[in-house]
Amino acid sequence: PKHAVQISGKGLERGRLGKVSPIFVKVTNESKEPVDLDVDLIQVTAELKHPIHPTVVKITVQKSNLGEYVVRYLPQQEGDYKVTVVVDGDTITEKVVPWRDPFGNVFDIPIDPTKVLLLDLPIDVETPHINLLAGGPGLREAQLHR
Repeated sequence: PKHAVQISGKGLERGRLGKVSPIFVKVTNESKEPVDLDVDLIQVTAELKHPIHPTVVKITVQKSNLGEYVVRYLPQQEGDYKVTVVVDGDTITEKVVPWRDPFGNVFDIPIDPTKVLLLDLPIDVETPHINLLAGGPGLREAQLHR
């Protein structure tokens, strides 16, 4: 590699449709001094592994400080994206990053049990099947079965 590169950010871990996930890129030389690169030398691709239909991912790279860059990307389709970061011709990482729809399957997102309100709870111990209606901040109503 031509430079020492550190990358971090939620954009390398996971994403939610409708919300930008950033990737932070820090470039230094052998003396650990910041390297000022043209933003065109920071290239990031996000490719959907199994597209339902063709998708374009808008990716922007901005310089935040000397040797520091912020990459923002926002997929429009749920799925697993292969994210590749290339700096000055050197591939730094290739990771699979899951992007989910927060209003899709409610079981794919973390639920805070202290914020769930159970409504209309007719519990009959003789009935093996109980319908529950759940709702709360950040959740849309859902039908749960046990």
